[in-house]
Order: sequence, then C-alpha cells, then structure tokens
Amino acid sequence: MPSGGTLQIETSNIKFDREISRQIPDARPGRYACLSITDTGVGMDEETKRRIFEPFYTTKAIGKGTGLGLSIVYGIVKNHKGFINVYSERGRGTTFKVYFPATDKEPVDDLTPPRIELPHGTETILIIDDELALLELTKELLEGLGYTVIAARGAMEGIAQYKERHDVIHLVILDMLMPEMTGNQVYPILKEINPEVAVILATGLSVGEKVDEMISLGVNDVVGKPYSVSDLAAHIRSVIDSKK
Repeated sequence: MPSGGTLQIETSNIKFDREISRQIPDARPGRYACLSITDTGVGMDEETKRRIFEPFYTTKAIGKGTGLGLSIVYGIVKNHKGFINVYSERGRGTTFKVYFPATDKEPVDDLTPPRIELPHGTETILIIDDELALLELTKELLEGLGYTVIAARGAMEGIAQYKERHDVIHLVILDMLMPEMTGNQVYPILKEINPEVAVILATGLSVGEKVDEMISLGVNDVVGKPYSVSDLAAHIRSVIDSKK
C-alpha cells in the first residue's frame, strides 16, 4: 500500500462439504481454520495473481525483493495440508485466505514445553543462505551450542568460503532456493571441491523431485524451513556423527 490504507486480519472456522470442496482447488471436505488478510492496496492483475507463488517471481524493483516470500508461505501451508485462495482487483486491493485443517484434539492446559537438552558440538559449520536475518539468527544459535560458524550470504559467497576453508569445515547447511544459484546448482560445485562434503539441505518449499534428486546425488539430510533450533541441532549431530 504505497499511499497507505487499511490492513484487516480475521480468523474464522469454516466447514466444507463435498460439493463446495469440488469447486475449490486443493480443498477437501472437512473443517478448516481460516486466516484472512485483506489490504486496500493497488491489487493485482490476472497474470500477476497467477504467478505470485512461483519462486523468484517479483514485481518489485531489482534489489527490493527476492520473490521467495509467498513461495515459502505456499510451501509451508501445503506441508500442513492446507491451501491458499487469493482474491484481487486492480485498484481495489487483495485478500489472501489461508486454510488449515482443523483438529479434533482437546486443548492442552499446560503449554510449557518440556526442557530438552540440545546436542552440542565443537565442529565448524558453513551456512549458505541469502536471507540475512535467518543467516544471523542461525549463526547465533549454533554458536550458542558450541560450534564455530561461517555465515555466507548467497551462493557465490558460500562457494568462495568453502573453496578457501573446506579443510576446516565439517558441515554445510545449504539453502535450496537463492537468487544467484539454487542449492542443486551449488551442491555439485561443493562436491568438486571436496567429494566428501557433508551437506544438509534447507528448504521451505514443496520441491520433492529436486530434493529427491539431490539426495540421490549425495546430500546427507534435508531440514524444512522454518526449522526449530532443536530440530536443526539434531540433524547436524546426526550428519556429523555419521561421517566419523
């Protein structure tokens, strides 16, 4: 909304029967929790609306966006067996409706999570990711677990860092989707530098075929984004220990 406007956020419970679900792509009969976000911005034309979930597609100027935000949201929602509907008109605004399958489980009174002892380590890890905030946060978290962390923003910097310091790097955490090069383009280059490279692929998208292809080429593990520190710590220890 370049000139300002209204942003409205709503939640609701919705039930789809078989007839309605047939009319909505990806919908199945049942109960859903719906998160609706509406703005009074510039809206989108049909071509833009059709492509908004494509990785790297953006209408912003160069350097103003990666075109990955909505594609990552789409992947996360799909992984939770949900779906997204988009309504938009040029000059009138846009509404995103995100549907998640509702659960029949009873609410838990005590929401305090059990204390988990996270696995630590002293090895050196290279993180290759184009998202600066995530890169810095992951670096800080892993350093708190005892690791030495080299943070590389983007594919080219990551390749350069690995080429220079691969003899001291025990593990690479490699983002799947980056603007310069994708993870499946970076991995073979790392493999050329060191055939024994250990790699965890990090992805927030439903890109099953590409992930399967990289696993067949030798990627050691895959972790979904957004990941928790406990999940990432377990994946790291599993891969490093398996290489000993």
